[in-house]
Amino acid sequence: VAGHAEAVLEARIAVELGVGAIEHQHHRGRQALMQAADLFGADPGAGGVGRLHEGLPPSVVLVLDGAYAEFNSDPGFEDGLGMARHADDIVVTRTFSKIHGLAALRVGWGYLPAEMASAVDRIRLPFNINIPAQLAAVAALGDDGFVARSLALVEQWRPWLTQQISGLGLDVVPSAANFVLVGFPAAPGRTAVEAEAFLATKGLLTRGVGNYGLPGHLRITIGLEQHNRAVVEGLAEFMGQ
Repeated sequence: VAGHAEAVLEARIAVELGVGAIEHQHHRGRQALMQAADLFGADPGAGGVGRLHEGLPPSVVLVLDGAYAEFNSDPGFEDGLGMARHADDIVVTRTFSKIHGLAALRVGWGYLPAEMASAVDRIRLPFNINIPAQLAAVAALGDDGFVARSLALVEQWRPWLTQQISGLGLDVVPSAANFVLVGFPAAPGRTAVEAEAFLATKGLLTRGVGNYGLPGHLRITIGLEQHNRAVVEGLAEFMGQ
């Protein structure tokens, strides 16, 4: 993947739309195509989302998953909100799971046209968000200090983690999220699956992404200093360094 999120997006569209599967299976309704960049933690690049939107047929709704948008400090980053204000076929979703630290509560929000929001509300599961989760989310909106500390932590340790892991001979995809995507060799004894198992024996839990078509990669979350140093030490031991 090597950070080329824009190419990944274009490839995903070519696969999904080229075979006509969306139009064939759901020809009566508007459809959603998720932005793939968040999987890699990469920025699709200036103008990338706009070009993606322009290339979609009118029957497709573009859903921009902004779970990690707050971690991208690039002034040119497109979070989709500006585009969504002037379009009726763009949905922007966000979560309280990442920068707000409320992952266990499974709560988020979306920005979308009123008629679309009404349709989603009619088909959602009853009581899908409980009252404690709602109250915690509202409180989190006012906790700017926590958000600032979360962002500062990631901005401090993301380049360090990238540099240290790259120094072990592993491929690290440039990240604009709160994790790094690490590529491993295919040689036995050095694979991503084996690395995940090895790190787990040391109490370090990483995430394999083979189910996303990347069997040779692991997602490693950026943690506190002791966590980041521990994972680098664990990877160094795994790589025999």
